[in-house]
Amino acid sequence: MTEKDELTWTTIITGYVRKGDLDADRAILDGMTENMGVAWNPMILGYVHHGFIHEFTHTSVISACTNAGLFKHGKQAHAFILKTEENPKPEFLLSLNNALVTLYWKCGKVDEARKIFDNMLIKNLVSWNEILSAYVNLGHIVEAKSFLKEMPERNLLAWTMMISGLAQNGFGEEGLKLFNQMRIEGFEPYDSAFVGEITSCAVLGALEHGRQLHAQLVQLGHDTSLSAGNAIITLYVRCGIVEATNSGKFSEAIDVIESIPFEQGLPIWKALLAGCWMYGNMDLGIQAAERLFELMPQHDRNYVLLSNIYATAGRLIDAAKVWKLMGDWGIKKEPGCRWIEV
Repeated sequence: MTEKDELTWTTIITGYVRKGDLDADRAILDGMTENMGVAWNPMILGYVHHGFIHEFTHTSVISACTNAGLFKHGKQAHAFILKTEENPKPEFLLSLNNALVTLYWKCGKVDEARKIFDNMLIKNLVSWNEILSAYVNLGHIVEAKSFLKEMPERNLLAWTMMISGLAQNGFGEEGLKLFNQMRIEGFEPYDSAFVGEITSCAVLGALEHGRQLHAQLVQLGHDTSLSAGNAIITLYVRCGIVEATNSGKFSEAIDVIESIPFEQGLPIWKALLAGCWMYGNMDLGIQAAERLFELMPQHDRNYVLLSNIYATAGRLIDAAKVWKLMGDWGIKKEPGCRWIEV
């Protein structure tokens, strides 16, 4: 058998667990090239059942359950740890509780995670940041804003998470204010904070402020990450830099693309193509579409969008050629697929 799927691996691992050969099991898991969460299930149960909980560190076994999405087994491991640990030290409980908070919120149980946090006798910055991360990642922005105010200490990570969360959930203006407040309090932002701020500018249409942030990003040397590049291009496209094709401002987006010192990712070209469709820049739209055809030739939306660009420009023969190309490649249009949202 040259290839094994998740079911096959799980069956093999379960067989070794039943034989008590946990070393062979661990060797198999360590050698797997793909992340198959279900395959960890019998392995974790095997360690717990045979009393070898220390084969993992206490927090690592819960982290393994978290990463594999095995909430039930994470709770079982927690119960086992409490049962076997006599008079645990405060440092141990802190580490354990932090791991539990992560387990609960990443398994979608943010209220339970908050209860664990509230009942912790000792908390550190990791504890506070983990709850903030839970609220931000799950889109609970009202709770996140309230929690940020409660934090006795806010490090750069906390500021950055909150700014990014506000931007991604449509609170661009609040994100801008928080970014400025962070700098007033003496924190020098890194690229992730700038990405959140630039995204806020894109949401609000604050092009000039976004340009200033772009200049600061370059000055500080934070402009080399893919996420920063994507945010910059989205800013230029989303803010309508081609309000009129004869304004020449769309060339600024191209200049940014060409100046990015890394391979441009899909979001950059998708944003550019969508902007070309919205503002009727056919020539640049063709360039963006051709690049996307190279990167993701089977993606139907790129073809549909290019066809729409041609049709809007009155070039119906070219639009028909795009549809024929889709047929030649065996690409089917998904129902309701008309454009790419930016």
